[in-house]
Amino acid sequence: MGFARIAGMRAAGRKAGRLIGYKIATTQSDPHAREDGRVVVVVAVREAPNEEENQRMRDRADLLLGHHFDEVMGRAGRGAGTWPRLLGQAPGLLEG
Repeated sequence: MGFARIAGMRAAGRKAGRLIGYKIATTQSDPHAREDGRVVVVVAVREAPNEEENQRMRDRADLLLGHHFDEVMGRAGRGAGTWPRLLGQAPGLLEG
């Protein structure tokens, strides 16, 4: 992936965040640190525009992570049961 394409992807992520009122952080991996020589671009939400959106994002993250962990741990079909238990053992895990 060329430098211009990487920069374009990062800029697009920041622009999308600005359009919906979110503060966005971007980063990229070092291609020399990876076996395949590829660059991984990460576009992450740093801050939601208000507390209501923040809570909505946390709730959605809990739901998505719960379903993912349930599938990975062989508990598909039980909803988001594993992740809330993990959070109960580590309160504030998703807190900034």
